[in-house]
Amino acid sequence: MKIKKVITLLVITAFVLSSGIGYVYAGDKCTECGKNAKGNVGVRQEKLYKALNLTDEQKKMLEENKTKNTEQMKATFDQIKEKKNAMREELQKATLDMGKITQINNDLKKLESDMLDQRLQSILGVRHILSPEQFKKFSEKMKEHKGHQGRRGSSGGNRD
Repeated sequence: MKIKKVITLLVITAFVLSSGIGYVYAGDKCTECGKNAKGNVGVRQEKLYKALNLTDEQKKMLEENKTKNTEQMKATFDQIKEKKNAMREELQKATLDMGKITQINNDLKKLESDMLDQRLQSILGVRHILSPEQFKKFSEKMKEHKGHQGRRGSSGGNRD
C-alpha cells in the first residue's frame, strides 16, 4: 500500500514538474510577461537562470538535458500519433480485427508509459543539475508560471 502511494506521488510530481519544465523551454505566448516566447525564449530563460544563480556549467547541462529530452519526447509523440492514426483506420474498417486493435491499444499504452518515464527522467535530470535550493526555487517559479497559465486560460487568453 505504501509503495502505491509513493509511486502515485512520484507520477503526480513528475506530471506537475514536467509541465513546469516546459516554461523554460516554452514556445507559446506568455501574456503575463507580455512577450512572444517564440522570439524571446532566451530572454525569459536567462531571467530564470539569473534568478536561480546558475553557473555556466549548469546552464550547459540544462541545455543538454533539454535537447536530449525534447528529441526523445518528439520521437515518442510521433510514434503515438502514428499508432492513433492506425487505430482510427482499424476502427473505420467494415470488419474489425480485434487482435490488431488490441495490439495497437497495447502499443499506445506502452508509448504513453514511456512518455511518463521520459518526463520523470527529465525532471530527475534537472534535479541532479540544480542544488536543492535552486531546485526549490525552480519549482516555485514553475508553480508561479502554472498559475499564470491558469488565469490566462480562464480569461479567454490566446495561446497562438
